[in-house]
Amino acid sequence: MFDELIYKSYITRTILGEPTFDIHPPLAKLLFVNVAEHYGVPLTQNNEKAMQPFGEFPYVPLRELVALFGALLPLCVYGIGRKIGYSELASLIPALLVTFDNAFITYSRVMLPDMILLCVDAAALLFAFSAANQKGRTRMAYAALSIALLATAISIKWTALGVLLVVMVLFVRRKMWGALIAAILVPPLVYIASFLLFFQFFSVGGHMLPIFEGDKDAYNVSWITTIEVPRAGDIQSE
Repeated sequence: MFDELIYKSYITRTILGEPTFDIHPPLAKLLFVNVAEHYGVPLTQNNEKAMQPFGEFPYVPLRELVALFGALLPLCVYGIGRKIGYSELASLIPALLVTFDNAFITYSRVMLPDMILLCVDAAALLFAFSAANQKGRTRMAYAALSIALLATAISIKWTALGVLLVVMVLFVRRKMWGALIAAILVPPLVYIASFLLFFQFFSVGGHMLPIFEGDKDAYNVSWITTIEVPRAGDIQSE
C-alpha cells in the first residue's frame, strides 16, 4: 500500500537519526521503530527513500503486529455491546460486521497505525463503560485503564479526541469527578512524553527533512525544512 512505503522511510530515517516531518503524533512510529530495530533494518538508501520497494525491510513483523490489533478489535466491539446492555446475540452482530468488513480487513494487514488506533479507541470505550458499571477500586482501575488508553490513542492521531469527549461525558453523567480530572490532565502529559521519547533518536538534531525530496508541494516543504529539531542531549539537560 502507498502509505506503507512512506512509513518505511519514516522508520528508517528515525533509526538513522534524521528528523522527518509527519503530520501525526509520533507514538505509533515509535512502536514501529522499536519492532523494526528488534528484527533489524538494513540502513540502505533504498529503505531511506519513500516509494521504493521493501527489499529486506522487515515489513512482515510490522504487519503481524497490526494484524494482532485487528484481531482484538471485534472482541472490543462485542464487549462494548455487552457493557451497554445488549444481549449476546445483539452484541455479536456488530462484532461480526467489523470482522468481515473489507476496510477493516485491509487495514489489519498493512503496516499503518490506523488499526492500532481503532483498537485502542475501542478498548478505551470498553473500559470506560466497565468503570461506569462498577464501584470502588474496581471502578477506579477500569477508569485508569480507559484514560491510559485514550492518552495512547491521542498520541497516535488527534482523531482520538472525539472518543475522549465521549468518555468525559460518560464520567460527568456518572459523577466520576476524579476520573474526569485525570482524563483532562493525563493525555497532554503522555502526548508530550511521546515527543520527548521521539526526539531522543536525533542525537545531533538538525532540520526537518521532507518525506518526498524534490517535491515542493508535499507537506508544504518550503516551511517544513525551516523546522529545527534540538539535539537529544539538549532536551535532557533542560
